[in-house]
Amino acid sequence: MKSGEKQDSSMEFQELVLKAKEIETKYRQQGKQWDAAEYMQGFVGDVGDLAKLIMAKNGFRVNENVDQKLAHELADCLWSIIIIADKLQIDLEKAFLSTMQELRARLDK
Repeated sequence: MKSGEKQDSSMEFQELVLKAKEIETKYRQQGKQWDAAEYMQGFVGDVGDLAKLIMAKNGFRVNENVDQKLAHELADCLWSIIIIADKLQIDLEKAFLSTMQELRARLDK
């Protein structure tokens, strides 16, 4: 972590987006010119890894350091979602808030 970077969980969503895009830029600089479909394929692989880790957490598979690996895989999935939304020019923060409002209204009925 670079000096001066935030490490706490109070980071704003747009700061998370900027960090995700910074990593995506580094991948592009290394020659990985992926589009949304290719990031989606990577995301599906990450979701598969996440499923295996959740199975391990629930005692159906054996895996060491499950909590640490779960945290890492969830972060990988979040990164993929942020980048896919960016590639598709979707304001993920706005879409999330709108969806949560719709769900709340549906559940409050």
